[in-house]
Amino acid sequence: MPSTPTRWNDQEFAHTSSRCSAPVKDWFAQTPEDMTRMRGKVLSSSPAHPVYLKLADVDFDAKMDKLNAYPYPENITGVSRLHSTVFRRRKALLVMGLACRRGDMNLFSLQNRMMGLEPMPTLYTEVLQSIKNRIVPNSSPEATQLLFRLPWVDYVEPTLPTENDLAGVESAVMSLIEQLGLPTHLDGEWEATSLQSLLERSLPSQASDDARVKPRVVISDTATRATVKRNGTITIPAGYSKSGIDALVLVVRLRLSLERFYQGEKTGYYILLNGTVADLTAGPAILGVVEQVIRGQVDRFAGEDGYLACSLAAGIGGTMAQWPREVYETMLAYYRWTDVEVASPDQMSAEDRAWRMTWEVFQGTDLATSGAFLGFKTRETAGSHVLWGALKRDPRIVKYFPMGKFDPGSSTETAILREAGIIPYLR
Repeated sequence: MPSTPTRWNDQEFAHTSSRCSAPVKDWFAQTPEDMTRMRGKVLSSSPAHPVYLKLADVDFDAKMDKLNAYPYPENITGVSRLHSTVFRRRKALLVMGLACRRGDMNLFSLQNRMMGLEPMPTLYTEVLQSIKNRIVPNSSPEATQLLFRLPWVDYVEPTLPTENDLAGVESAVMSLIEQLGLPTHLDGEWEATSLQSLLERSLPSQASDDARVKPRVVISDTATRATVKRNGTITIPAGYSKSGIDALVLVVRLRLSLERFYQGEKTGYYILLNGTVADLTAGPAILGVVEQVIRGQVDRFAGEDGYLACSLAAGIGGTMAQWPREVYETMLAYYRWTDVEVASPDQMSAEDRAWRMTWEVFQGTDLATSGAFLGFKTRETAGSHVLWGALKRDPRIVKYFPMGKFDPGSSTETAILREAGIIPYLR
């Protein structure tokens, strides 16, 4: 007997959106040889000499034509408002790709700002102050070197979540973890196979043959980090191991990411499977908040290293925009300092992590235009900042965390989805 496919309630939007997807990371993906070559040039040559990147063979104009041809109603209401917003973001990404192909870094930077990927000066100042607050009592050479490289700013009090904030959402987050079929506490060492077994026991019921999301957990000999794909596949590297609270954070992150895809498909709305516009920040933010609650302590901003790197590249806070080599050297000092505090979570060297961060911030640019950068690394910090504000007002929004790929911290998005009957009202 054939299985019943999910009934997509935004079918026309889904088809258009699928044909016009904008996988930015795929556009700028480089071979290991390319990365080694660029690393050498960036770290040894003058920033005045461009390093041109390979760009994937994408027909940006054809995708843009499809988006422009989408039949918007005269008076956009309900879920169509989210469709419109998603498409505006897609168009901005496509324009960014076109700008990269043409070497138009002014247009590239403009699109970066239009998508909200430029760091906020106030939040950057708070991140910077938070880092300096942790350095002051530390007299290690690594701390001194980082402090020397960081710009000066007027003192501000970082608005990190307090112990009371954490306590206010702890029970809701722990309840969510239990609903995902996971324990709220783990002891001892967990190898790849035991992590796989733990996650497999928690998976939702098997999806139909024609479902887009089919939950499963695999161990890979080639993977370097644990990931979740949109098709529902959780991948764990062979030889991987985590212990105690680190293991719990890992499995909750993986399982919650999967649940957002899975529940997004179950709604029958494509936007909740692939994300609304604000989900550009919501995904990393939700996982960051959950991790902070599990650890029960917040002494730094979520994703602060990426926010620091983007801010340096942008030249905000009264400082000059920094070149890739300058950003690399500051991030190298940052990671050497954090290695003194706590061992690298992914066993990468400080040099490799500094280069990876530099590459992710400057990918798509010509690496030679001051102030041109890609700001996706601002997402976790900015999103977490906004989400914590929403949680302080109403901790019940934790119930929205696994319901699909949308931003539970956005009053506009949640109102539209509730009014359309896609997500429930909180009681």
